[in-house]
Amino acid sequence: MDMKFKTTKEYKKLKKNFINDIFWLNLICFFGHIINLFILSFFIYISILSYGKDFPFFEIIMSVFAFISFIFMIIMHIKYIFEIKVEFDVEKEKLIQY
Repeated sequence: MDMKFKTTKEYKKLKKNFINDIFWLNLICFFGHIINLFILSFFIYISILSYGKDFPFFEIIMSVFAFISFIFMIIMHIKYIFEIKVEFDVEKEKLIQY
C-alpha cells in the first residue's frame, strides 16, 4: 500500500469498513458452521442409533443435506470475501483518482 491518498482519513474509514464487513461475515459464517455441524452430527448420531430399524433413510438424507449445506456455506463465504475485497479495491481506486 505505497499509494498516496489525498486524505488518509477517508482511506482509514474505508479500511475500517472493510475490516468490519469481513469481521461480521466471519462471525455469521462461524456460527452457521457450528449450527450446521451440530445438525450434521445429530443426524449421523440418530442414523447410527436407528441402524437396522425400519426408517434410517430420513436420517441419512438429512445428514447428506446438512453436509451439502455445509459445503455450500464455505463456498458462499469465500465468494463474499472476494466480493468485499473487490469493493474495497474499487473504493480505494476512487480515492486515488481524486
